[in-house]
Amino acid sequence: TAPGHKGQLVFGTLEGKNFNFNSGKNIVLSPYLTEEYDEEEGYIQVGGDLFECSLVFGADVESVIIKGLTFHNHDKTIISVMGSNDITIEDNVLFMEVTPEDNYGNAIYLSGPVSNIKIDSNAIFMDATASAYGINLMSYGAETNPTDIAITSNRIEMDGDFQSGMVEAIYLSNPTNLVVEDNIITVNTVNDVFAYGIQIADDVQY
Repeated sequence: TAPGHKGQLVFGTLEGKNFNFNSGKNIVLSPYLTEEYDEEEGYIQVGGDLFECSLVFGADVESVIIKGLTFHNHDKTIISVMGSNDITIEDNVLFMEVTPEDNYGNAIYLSGPVSNIKIDSNAIFMDATASAYGINLMSYGAETNPTDIAITSNRIEMDGDFQSGMVEAIYLSNPTNLVVEDNIITVNTVNDVFAYGIQIADDVQY
């Protein structure tokens, strides 16, 4: 679970660690601990790169800032937001390799009725030999649609080299109050691999 108010955890370079947040609010994960965050925040300071690490936020988590981190993952989703609210992901660098060891891979995965999500000024680089998604918002079957989603000023580069499948920089299912602007997207594929810069789906909901 998340650290308590005014709590602080400090790490250097991390490898093979999974951070699972089941509940909590006002959480900052960043190499910077600056005065712009008030003293009620719970801080996790990471001073180095993260290798084969993941961040998972459950439905009872809100008000999270993930800023200034660098990830290097292989077949492992980097950031998962599972029904959480008020999540900011900004100024991070995400390197990910996706192989047939997994069915598909996500750099940033959002699921369920998420709201107030800001994904801004990140750099995402994916090298895929299986289906891959840079930012993947899946809300099929959720009781309410995801709302207030802003995906802005990100750089996403996707390379897919395999026989058949899908490579998508941004996939969004049933969003409302959506802003997608000023992103720079490059998707390269070969063979029978479908390539999408941005896809917005209107799935049947309850």
